[in-house]
Order: sequence, then structure tokens, then C-alpha cells
Amino acid sequence: MAALNQKERNQMISHTIITYLLAISLVSVLFYFQFVVTPKVYNKETALTNVKIEELVRYSNEADSLVLQIQKAPVVEAKALVPFYQWTNDLKAVYQQPFYGAIITSYSDLVDDIAQAKSMDTTLPSLKNKLIAIQKSNLELMQQNQELKLQLKTAKTVKKE
Repeated sequence: MAALNQKERNQMISHTIITYLLAISLVSVLFYFQFVVTPKVYNKETALTNVKIEELVRYSNEADSLVLQIQKAPVVEAKALVPFYQWTNDLKAVYQQPFYGAIITSYSDLVDDIAQAKSMDTTLPSLKNKLIAIQKSNLELMQQNQELKLQLKTAKTVKKE
């Protein structure tokens, strides 16, 4: 092998130093995201989840008190239950996760059972609530449909290119 001249040697050393500096920088950025950015995002998401759970607990306390009032009432009219069902449907719209939905649905089911036990006709309010729920889900499905159509359209244009 021929001996390297000073210029080539200096160039190899500088390339090696630059390569090591880039590698160290890349590792530093990865460590920064792993140990600084990701925990911040995780903490923020955890805090938001805790706030949602606290709100749901507060709402469930309100629902418990309403259910107790309905149980203690000697006569409950169907018109009096409509705001309760609207309220639970609004909660379902806000808390769309299955866990929350199951809790909220349990209150509606409990009120239905109480109403049936008191020999009350709950057909109209329950049908109205089902209609409201179906309309909300229909709106959500229409929005999803539009999004999927847009994705399909963009995918077709990308494929043509």
C-alpha cells in the first residue's frame, strides 16, 4: 500500500470526526425524544384522561342521585324521564369509549327497569332516545364516509401518478 499524503490523511480524519459527531448527535436526539418529549406527552395524555374520568365520576354521582329520586318517586311520568335520557345520550356522545358507554348505558337500563317495575309505559321515551342515538350515529357514519371517500380519492390520484 502506498503511503497516504498529509492532505488525504487529514481528509480521512475530518470525515471520521464528522461521522462520529453525526452519530453522537443522532443518538442524542433519540435520547432526548425518549427521555424528555415522550414522557411529557404521556403525562399530558394521562392528565387529560384523569380529567375525563373525574368528570365522568361527577356525572355518575349526579346520575346516582337522579336514579334514587326516580326510585323514591311514587309516580314517574314519561315526560319527566326525557331530559334524563337526553342527558345520558349527550354523555354518550362526549364519552365515546366503550368503557364509558357501558357505564352510561347502565344508568339508562336501570331507569328503564325502575320504570317497568312501576308499571309505566316507557316505550315512547326509549324510542325517542333510540332515535336520537341513531341520528347521532348516522351523522358520525356520514362524516366517516366522507373521510373515507376523500382518502379513496387521494389514493386513486396518487396511484395514477
